[in-house]
Amino acid sequence: MVIGEPSSETKTGDTLIVGRRGSMHVHLTVAGLAGHIGYPADLNNPIHESLPWLTALVNHRWDQGFPDFEATSLQCYRLVSESSACNVTPEDLSLSFNFRFNPACSESQLLDDIHKVLAPFHLDYEIRHEFSGPPYYCKPGPLRVMMDQSIQEVCGFQPEHSTKGATSDGRFFADMGIEIVECGLPRST
Repeated sequence: MVIGEPSSETKTGDTLIVGRRGSMHVHLTVAGLAGHIGYPADLNNPIHESLPWLTALVNHRWDQGFPDFEATSLQCYRLVSESSACNVTPEDLSLSFNFRFNPACSESQLLDDIHKVLAPFHLDYEIRHEFSGPPYYCKPGPLRVMMDQSIQEVCGFQPEHSTKGATSDGRFFADMGIEIVECGLPRST
């Protein structure tokens, strides 16, 4: 099955997507203790306390890699900690981040690893998560060979095979044992 996705780097057909990483969003809320800035001994500022554990999360190596896939990555996309007044510290801090993970990881393993990374910091926290989809990979087969040959004949170059990028509808068909190749316009379009 050929799926038309904006998957090429600079010219249509220069990249064939033969698998995708999985995706999971995590929303972490860490409790602090709001208090008047003039009495720092009576408060626990979650912003100040976030620096060590946030650094540990961002720098953690989630896996040792997987053939044909990049290492699992964590990317933060929202950090919020608000106070009701300019002289009061906030009562909590919320962080949202996304994992793009390869087949070496799973939803449960990533959640377990988050808890392990945070354990040394003795935080009062809650986690919510949204599982967007598992990783998949299609081994080389006749469709990939035909796509390589066709692109070479028509375009004059050999496409790169990749598993980079966002999630796609390919994950719904990969479980059925269907060979999948994604090919399309440059992703900047």
